[in-house]
Amino acid sequence: MGEPLHAADPRQVGAFRLEGRLRHSAAGVVYRGRDRRGAAVRVAVVSPAAVADAAARDRFVAAVDTGAGLAARPEVVAAATRGTLMWVATADVAGQAGAEVFLEPVEIAGASQGGRGPGYAPFWAGPPASAAPRWGWVATAGGPRPAGGAHRLMALMVVALVVLLVAAMVVVYLWLSQLRQEASSQPVPAPSASGGSPSPAPISPPSDGPSPTPSDSGAQSSPHSEVPSPVPSSDVPTVPFDEEELRDVPVQPGDPEGLA
Repeated sequence: MGEPLHAADPRQVGAFRLEGRLRHSAAGVVYRGRDRRGAAVRVAVVSPAAVADAAARDRFVAAVDTGAGLAARPEVVAAATRGTLMWVATADVAGQAGAEVFLEPVEIAGASQGGRGPGYAPFWAGPPASAAPRWGWVATAGGPRPAGGAHRLMALMVVALVVLLVAAMVVVYLWLSQLRQEASSQPVPAPSASGGSPSPAPISPPSDGPSPTPSDSGAQSSPHSEVPSPVPSSDVPTVPFDEEELRDVPVQPGDPEGLA
C-alpha cells in the first residue's frame, strides 16, 4: 500500500493531488493520487539528480514519447518532460503496471537511494576526480603529506583575504586620524578689536595759508544786501483839510496839570 508522504514531498503535481508514496529509487518517486474527478492515478516524478543528468533525462523523454526501453508502454494520462520538474501520470489499475515503468530506463544498474554505487552526473560536471580525503592537505602524524593542494590553496586565499581586509581597515583608520589632527591644528581667527566701537573720523590738518576775510570774498555779499528796499507807492491816500480849522489848534500844548 506504500507509505505516507514525506515532509519534502509535493502535495500536488500538475492537476493531480498526491496522497502517498508507492515506491522510490535513485531515479525518482512513484506517488498515488487522484485527478480532479477523483479517479485514482499513479504519478512518477524524476529525481533532481536524474533531471540534471542529460543522458538520464533523454532516456525518460524517449520512454514517455515512444516507449523506448519498455516492454509494454502504459497509457499516459499527462506528462511533463521539460523543465526542472519532470513527471508522468497513468491510471492506477490493480494488477497492471503504471507510471513506475517509465523510471526503469532512467535507473542506473547498481545505483541505490542514498547508498554507495554509481550515480547520476550533472551535465555541468567535468570528469570524475580522484578519490581524496576531504582534509587531505592536513599532514598525518609521522607520515607523508597526502595530495590536497587545492584545499591548501583555498585556505591560503582565505587567509590572504582576511589580511587584506585588516590592512585596509588600518589604513582607513590612520587616514581619518590624520584628518582629525589637521582639523584641530588650524588656528582659530581672533575677533576684531574695532568690532564694538565705531572708528573716529579723520581730522584734516590745519591749512598754512591765511583764513579768508569778508573783503577777500569780493563777489560774496550778505543775504540782506541782496534784498531790494521797498519803494513807496504813489497811490497813498490823501485827506483834504481846511486851514481855518487849524487856527484854533495851539502850536505848543500847555501844561494841563501845572507840571512845568
